[in-house]
Amino acid sequence: MIMLSKKQDIILRCVRDRESQTKVAKDNCISRTTVVKYLNEYRSKMEKLHKNNSVDSVLLMEDIVSAPKYDSSNRKKRKLNNDIIDIIETCLDNNSEKILNRQGKQIMKSIDIYDYLIELGHDIGRATVFDAVKKLKQKSKEAYIRIEHPAGAECQFDWGEVKLYIAGKLTKLSLSVFSLPYSDNDMGFLFPAMNMQCLQTAHAMYFDYLDRVPDTMVYDNMKTAVSKIENLDHHRQRIVTDGFKQMSIYYQFNYRFCNIAKGNEKGKVERKVEYLRRKAFCRNDRFDTLDEANAHFQKTCLLLNNQKRSPRLSSPLDLLADEKRVMKCKPLVRFECGAFLTCRVDKYSCVTIDKTHYSVPEQYTGLMIQARVYAYKIKLFLPNKTDSIAVHDRNYSDNNWIININHYLNTFLRKPGGFKHSTAYKQAPDSIKSIFEKHFQDNPKDFIELMQYSNTNNRSLDEIENAIEKLALLTYRPITSDMIRMVIDKSTQENPPQILGAIDKISLKQIAAYNDLLQ
Repeated sequence: MIMLSKKQDIILRCVRDRESQTKVAKDNCISRTTVVKYLNEYRSKMEKLHKNNSVDSVLLMEDIVSAPKYDSSNRKKRKLNNDIIDIIETCLDNNSEKILNRQGKQIMKSIDIYDYLIELGHDIGRATVFDAVKKLKQKSKEAYIRIEHPAGAECQFDWGEVKLYIAGKLTKLSLSVFSLPYSDNDMGFLFPAMNMQCLQTAHAMYFDYLDRVPDTMVYDNMKTAVSKIENLDHHRQRIVTDGFKQMSIYYQFNYRFCNIAKGNEKGKVERKVEYLRRKAFCRNDRFDTLDEANAHFQKTCLLLNNQKRSPRLSSPLDLLADEKRVMKCKPLVRFECGAFLTCRVDKYSCVTIDKTHYSVPEQYTGLMIQARVYAYKIKLFLPNKTDSIAVHDRNYSDNNWIININHYLNTFLRKPGGFKHSTAYKQAPDSIKSIFEKHFQDNPKDFIELMQYSNTNNRSLDEIENAIEKLALLTYRPITSDMIRMVIDKSTQENPPQILGAIDKISLKQIAAYNDLLQ
């Protein structure tokens, strides 16, 4: 195919300057037949143009001055036969099934289909396969309908992910975002995971923020809400999870799920996850605690809600007042965002919840107990009892042990030799480890008795540390649990001793030294 510049040179030299066709062909390094072809096309089209005064004349004129084109539309594919097309269609059908089964990240792309054809022994080019896949997948472009959302009628929800440094450790967190289409008001919360308890807690916190409940909540087909999708009589039937139904019943909101792979059906919130994540954490991604990160994220949402957005003259926070007037009031009591489980206490006096082991007091070993699982807490109860026997911060790691040393004191008293190397001791607070290593390393049984005394009499670690400091000033002897108990009991009497000054401390040291000499 020649370029437009060569076509121009042929026409100008042969038609205008009447040069030899052979010379023009030689100068342009093309055959004389090609020159004749373009000259004949030019003359026939010019003749038609002079005779035709209709709209077609514009098309003829464009055809005369445009670059030459080859018509390859009727060219037959030499290697793309029916067998290969059948294989490609089968691969695309499998992709559609995977999308329905929520395996969209495992579908075959064009390059994967090409590699599969090569493995089957077909000799075909990559571009040919890519073009065939594109044509088989090609659909007519979808027209979108602009929706005017009434105030308070709808709220859209979506999950996202963000990676932040919490206490110096890079942690992957889940980002829950709520958006009201009418006012464009947004709010979000951070959670350790995307499970049912986190979903329920996010909704409870959002409804507390609004102090109202929207009429309809809009979601994609997330696993926490839709357990599976069944095809019944050519219609998709969603099986909604019990935890999601319970939340809907309590707060009395309707819900609607988008069609599969149709994020535009909740388009307001679809980009808000990326927008809010960037605005909140692009410059600040280091926090001491998750609560601190959550407070920063919510503060960012409030600042953005207070800004006016074109073409509106009011801010999302101002328009939120219009939505609240038509929303339903929320219940006075927050929904109990947790799941009840029945667990057996194993031989280590632990229960296992989501592959994590949580300790309970040793006297309940072998019994069946109940657990209330929240987004951040695990509470353990005896059956039909309201007072918890143990409370732990929820841990989302697999095969982890969360042990409270106070749950094993009677066992340690019978087996003091295993105290120092136990998981309970390794997970104990640093203050407990410090007291043990300084004063009781050779007598663990005495230390365990001190811990029992502390639990029974509700004595804090601060009181024990203060008593040890006083005893260090009074004597050079090894400090025992009896001595610590005596000092604590004296300090809790009606007239506790006054705080010693610098001179008093020196005097007491001298008296203690004389006392040791006399003995």
